[in-house]
Amino acid sequence: ESPDGNESFVEYEGQKIYRATSKRLKDLQMRRELNEHSLYGKGRIILNKIYWALVKLFTRSGMEEGLVKGFYKRLEDLRASGLKIDCVVPCCMPVEGVKAGYLFCSKYNIPLFPLLYDRYSDNRDFFRFTWTHKLKRRYAENYEKKMFDCSSMVYYIDNWKPYFEKYKRDNILRVEHPLVVKKPEVEPLPLREPTKINAIYQGEINHQMRPPQAMLTAFSKIGEKDHDVSLHIFARGNGVEDVERAQAADPKAIRFYGKVGKTEADRYYASANIQIILANRDKEIVSSKIFESVASGYPIVYFYFSEEELSYG
Repeated sequence: ESPDGNESFVEYEGQKIYRATSKRLKDLQMRRELNEHSLYGKGRIILNKIYWALVKLFTRSGMEEGLVKGFYKRLEDLRASGLKIDCVVPCCMPVEGVKAGYLFCSKYNIPLFPLLYDRYSDNRDFFRFTWTHKLKRRYAENYEKKMFDCSSMVYYIDNWKPYFEKYKRDNILRVEHPLVVKKPEVEPLPLREPTKINAIYQGEINHQMRPPQAMLTAFSKIGEKDHDVSLHIFARGNGVEDVERAQAADPKAIRFYGKVGKTEADRYYASANIQIILANRDKEIVSSKIFESVASGYPIVYFYFSEEELSYG
């Protein structure tokens, strides 16, 4: 999935990475480039968000079908170039990649090995509202069954266990999360005005799925009593305005850096003492940072919404 809305190709540590795009990804990049403080920019951003919300509501699968086509096109381009494709291993998320892999493999009779993280048909928040989830759930369940029937083997992590206990299959195998691996050592990047204890949050901040209020309130109160503790946030999403307001109200306790790349974030982590994890409101979605942090030995402060989430660990 393209981070900037453009199809691209890079080689990284011997791996060839082909990034797919879609109209929505291009629109997201357009929104980042607009001046959100101008009346024109704010108006275009609001209208574009409404457009894509309506597209999601009226798409039968609830998926971004344009992204499915983007992934599928990449596979077709590789085949047309003469590359022999022996199998496809799509990862969920995004679920659009799994659908593209399924369509391609079923067309050319190629082995399919999906690796499943977050749930699809059981995931209410994926469909935005309870009523849209109820309307589209039957289609989503039928799609999953067809995809699993087509698969040579389905690899899944623990949050899919209830599904496969209900719908038993022979072609499934539980695996550990792929991020359960120790990160290589990196050169630390200095944090802005570091204190004795520096906590870091890096990732998405979203009002619907991953709200930051509990984290911001906790560190603001800690900062009032102990000036040796600070929170450093590297994030994007529709909740960053809350972070900016919290930083303005308490700049000694909270520092906001905006969005940074993963390599840069890893270097900032190396300068920190604690990692913050915000749970998803949807208990069917497990934060990958849980596995990554535990494997790397970071002390963790975990903000969660229900007791059920404690079963992750």
